[in-house]
Amino acid sequence: MRDDGFGSQAARSLTCRLNPAPCSRPPWSMISDPSALRAHLATDPSVVNAFSPSGLTLLHLAADADLALTVSVLLELGADRDLRDRAPVDGSADEEEEEGMTAREMAEINGFDRVVALLA
Repeated sequence: MRDDGFGSQAARSLTCRLNPAPCSRPPWSMISDPSALRAHLATDPSVVNAFSPSGLTLLHLAADADLALTVSVLLELGADRDLRDRAPVDGSADEEEEEGMTAREMAEINGFDRVVALLA
């Protein structure tokens, strides 16, 4: 099993052998399915604040897609609303770029008022 950027490969490997259903997809692919995401996070809670290869957390992805229910579930499961994304602004990987955005800032820019209220 390859490491998908969310949690320890060894821990996920063991968890997936014991209960393969939630491990069949990477967690960011479950962003629009709060039940599947909750099940996945129950098997590996460490991924709730992990950064995807694109530099976003699950909370960033949910906020940017106006998925209020998913945002609610992630907050309940311990997602850190203050984390800033690590996505490069211009497509480069320059470490000296300014800090990224919080999930709330992403939602504000997009006008997703329900999500902004949840993240306030």
